[in-house]
Amino acid sequence: MVYPLKLRPIYKQYLWGGENLCALGKHLPFSHIGESWELSEHPQAVSIIDNGSLQGKTLTEAKTLWQEKLLGHYYAAAPCPLLAKFLDAEKQLSIQVHPQPKEGGKGEVWYIVAAKPDAKIIYGVKEGITASHMIPLLNTPQLVDICHMVPVTPGEVYYIPPGVIHSLGAGIVAAEIQQRSDITYRLYDFNRKDASGNYRPLHIKKALATIDWEQNQSPKTPVLWQQETSAYTQRIYDTRPSLYFSTLTIHSTLTQTTQKERFTTLLCAAGEGSLHWQKGSIPLMRGDTLLLPAYLGEYTLENKEADTDLVLLAAAPI
Repeated sequence: MVYPLKLRPIYKQYLWGGENLCALGKHLPFSHIGESWELSEHPQAVSIIDNGSLQGKTLTEAKTLWQEKLLGHYYAAAPCPLLAKFLDAEKQLSIQVHPQPKEGGKGEVWYIVAAKPDAKIIYGVKEGITASHMIPLLNTPQLVDICHMVPVTPGEVYYIPPGVIHSLGAGIVAAEIQQRSDITYRLYDFNRKDASGNYRPLHIKKALATIDWEQNQSPKTPVLWQQETSAYTQRIYDTRPSLYFSTLTIHSTLTQTTQKERFTTLLCAAGEGSLHWQKGSIPLMRGDTLLLPAYLGEYTLENKEADTDLVLLAAAPI
């Protein structure tokens, strides 16, 4: 019998990371944690299930046992197409770009969980900037000057299509849901060195070939559909063609049904609550991630706190 799978976080150490994921209930095993991989069947790391009859098994093993009932008809025979993370940008990330999916790249969505008052992201470049303007500034601090700096606040959503120059700024904790690839081309890394005293590699030639100059102007991610009631607010964002992405702000309860074609991933960004389905229930705490099997059927999300909303990020592959 299928049930919602709670997944163990996989911690990744980066020189730009910190300890801010503790506020999401994470028990960090070492310092400079930049990422907590929440859902992954990537070759670098595969998620382990942390509840129920499949506890201790990998996501890959669960697929073998449940087959299409887990990821759905479309993805039963393929690797899990999404990678979900929480990110702690204690320091600025590199200025980077991702290639198109057909080249092993990805689109990704950022949800701003927390941000210092002056926090900014880089999203694209300033109007009129082309490769001829950028090339003389590559691997110099002046590259930042031609980038589009966007102030951010908690609760905002940013879709980063392939080909868009971007960087998560210092002082931001974000949830990131992306296509499965982890390919990144760095344009500038602020001349930082790793623990061994080495500079991280740049990928100038590949990055320049990847940049989509026509998509580097607007950071706004429009809402395709919204429903607001006294019990909840749901917003579905325009993150095509990468994935379905929505935010669920639950004041009391929300009932939905999974589709047999695909699975759903839920990341808890704020609040405390529970998920109920036909055969049981599971608590939801800030920082938790659940994989809802395609064959789960009807489920209800319930907020447990009268004065605080339960905020969930829901994603599914297209």
